[in-house]
Amino acid sequence: MPEPAFGAIALVDVEGFGKRPNPVQRQVRADLYEVVRNALTEAGLDPSRIAQEDRGDGILMIDPDVSVLRLAGRFVRELDDGLREKARTSAPIARIRLRVAVHQGMVEHDGEGWVGTAVNTTARLVDAPQLKAALTAGDRANLALIVSGQVFEDVIRHDYRSVDSSTFERVTIDAKELCAEPAWIQVPGYSYPPGVTPAPAPEPPPQKAEQPERKKKRPAQSGIIFNDSTVDVAGDLVNKKIVKGGGR
Repeated sequence: MPEPAFGAIALVDVEGFGKRPNPVQRQVRADLYEVVRNALTEAGLDPSRIAQEDRGDGILMIDPDVSVLRLAGRFVRELDDGLREKARTSAPIARIRLRVAVHQGMVEHDGEGWVGTAVNTTARLVDAPQLKAALTAGDRANLALIVSGQVFEDVIRHDYRSVDSSTFERVTIDAKELCAEPAWIQVPGYSYPPGVTPAPAPEPPPQKAEQPERKKKRPAQSGIIFNDSTVDVAGDLVNKKIVKGGGR
């Protein structure tokens, strides 16, 4: 069995797939594979070198040798263009609109399929209610994209040529093993993802409480007080004057 490897992960899922008649589902699946294959090629990726796992109404793609920037950037753009072209020749009942999730992490193949926490996280992201709401609200969109917080921090926020961070909005995902998981949503064709309520900004780290200023202790007076006046006595010095005496 191959050792686990760090890889880029993309998962595409067809909106409303199960509501369609079986013959339409078959056509949708054929169109989906065609559009995905063409998008990979146009993005400069070799479809034959990318591991693809059929998910019925979607496709899981994993490749340790592919930059996650290529998937979240050029591939998503080509996928959006391909879906738009396919919609022009498809009946409304066979139109494909996709939810797309992009993540990265350690994965391994167990002989039957791909396993790993990163794979599970990608599956949770693509089913996130916020992503579904964004695609539903974006009625003219062909897809809605969600990237993990890790992908956003490592790639998207740096605004490489193929990505625009200003079109993403932060959300938090609570689903099964994910608890307040940060993620970012984009809907191509919209400057801001529709139907998405921004997540509250993360709270700044607590600041250390200021220590109360300690009052400096006044040095004890070394003099002797006579009638409310202090007379300093130190050895043969009295008020800084030498006093010589021989005792009694």
